[in-house]
Amino acid sequence: MPPRRYYFRSTDGTLVGPYNLNTVAELIRNEKVRAATPISLDGQTFQPTKSLPELAILLSVDVEEIAADGDLDEVLAEERSPSYSGSIAEVSLPKLMYHFIAGRTTGRLMVINQSVRKDIYLSNGKVVGAASNLKRDQIGQHLLRAGIFSDEQLEKLVRQASQARLRLGELLLQQKLIEPNAMYQLLQEQLKEKVYEVFNWRVGSYAFFDGEQYQGALLPMNQNPWELVTEGVRRGYQLSELEKLFSPYFHHALAPRENQVLHANELGLHPLEQKVFREAGYRRLLEEILRRLGNNDDERMRVVLYTVYLGLELELLSIEQADEGFEPIGEQAEDEWAQEMNIGALEGSDTNLQASPPVSRQEQMLLEQLNQLKEQDFFQRLGLERNASSSDVSKAFIKAARQYHPDNVPPDASEAVRELTSQVFALLNEAQQKLSDDQQRQEYLQALEAGLEDENIDVSSILEAESLFQRGENLLKARKYQAALEAFSQAVGLNPDEGEFHVYRGFAMFMARGDDDAGHRRTCQEMILKGLQMRDNQLAIGFYFLGLIEKHAGDNERAAKMFRKALRLDGKLLEASRELRLLQKRTEKKGGLFRRK
Repeated sequence: MPPRRYYFRSTDGTLVGPYNLNTVAELIRNEKVRAATPISLDGQTFQPTKSLPELAILLSVDVEEIAADGDLDEVLAEERSPSYSGSIAEVSLPKLMYHFIAGRTTGRLMVINQSVRKDIYLSNGKVVGAASNLKRDQIGQHLLRAGIFSDEQLEKLVRQASQARLRLGELLLQQKLIEPNAMYQLLQEQLKEKVYEVFNWRVGSYAFFDGEQYQGALLPMNQNPWELVTEGVRRGYQLSELEKLFSPYFHHALAPRENQVLHANELGLHPLEQKVFREAGYRRLLEEILRRLGNNDDERMRVVLYTVYLGLELELLSIEQADEGFEPIGEQAEDEWAQEMNIGALEGSDTNLQASPPVSRQEQMLLEQLNQLKEQDFFQRLGLERNASSSDVSKAFIKAARQYHPDNVPPDASEAVRELTSQVFALLNEAQQKLSDDQQRQEYLQALEAGLEDENIDVSSILEAESLFQRGENLLKARKYQAALEAFSQAVGLNPDEGEFHVYRGFAMFMARGDDDAGHRRTCQEMILKGLQMRDNQLAIGFYFLGLIEKHAGDNERAAKMFRKALRLDGKLLEASRELRLLQKRTEKKGGLFRRK
């Protein structure tokens, strides 16, 4: 979007301005502009500053009801007063998400377009849940689109879930009709699709309820929230509307913009998108950038324009008037800017890898506490007897929250400490939620006494375990072995019945230590073998890991045997094929030298 211009009136009635959004934000932070201060957007009618949604976000005050679509008015009549509300035509979803993510905001964003309503829940700036009144957003519809079940099968499963008073996902996991990893991936995609669709909306209304927590099972999204916005813009904007939007600005120059909270390298940009940001470093005219990168290809031109739009909405780029005699800056200055923004760095290159920091005593204590809580029932988690009352539950939870609430973590604490503290608090909160309600506590107590607790599948734990496992895989690929080991260990703690978790944990444990101690090596191998047995020895990656350990120990014959076993299970496991070729070349080389003697 073209930059907005704001005007104020001085005490003598003189018009003052224009100011850009950053300048107005600074005035708000310095309390020189308040909620009731008259302001004009682009020379329009003056109104209180709090009436402009993008400024209401910065003011963080409860605003008076802003004129919005009738649909929103009807819904708000049944809701508590929103922190702020407005029209999507005035403030786009990318701009709203920019403020939410940058401010690490927690709350509920309600968006309405005619009869469609979606609620997007955020925690510390990350999307953790979403609700929709569209049938196509239901998990059953995703299962149909994925071809996992037919209409008849799904209808039968929905009836069974209803009779058993279970969610459909819980039933599928309980009956082992879908693997936990597949369910996790499906729920991730379902959540993302609910959010992505809103990026297509050009009309409608929004209301934000600051601090409102998501009441459902949290689905941790490993995706960087900035990448979520990037993907939403990729999907949500077509060439025709972008050309219409930017047509008045083709003869304006694109320029980089200083941003203290966001860098372009956090957006997950594709190569052509990276080039757009690089071109901005030259301060070229927009029409010149389209000529250089668009190649008269509609899709490439769409990519260029939506990337410019993304950069403008996320306040990384600006459009400037090109005066007479305007010339782009030199390549050296542009390269310095690109280097500063880390544009074009090779993903996964060794230069980007950092050694995993040592585990602190505090992290170790939190990890031990986390594992202990996972093995306890809800009463034990809060240190309560089974005859505890709701009042006792409340007191115990408040006492525990003083120590483990994420908001009480010191600002200088490591990211690992923050993450572990959040996980500990989540388990305590889960116990409090179950036990604070008299009826739920009684039902839970009866289940414990009847020995039925273990028959209930903890879906949230299974999904969290899958999230931790995926995080461990990424850390393992980045050679951050100690951090990977911690993630795999937590995954095993949450779902000890998944053999693949044990396999990866054993290999990460071996790599984290990295010495030639035979006892340690044997322990790691036994852990991998245990996981393989749990998967009926059908997991190719497990034998590949065993081959790497044997190779490290110098037993190339056993290593080759393991690599061949891995390839028999999965002929497309390129890593095993490569290792086997290397071993064969070394053997041939030695044999050739011997024959020449």
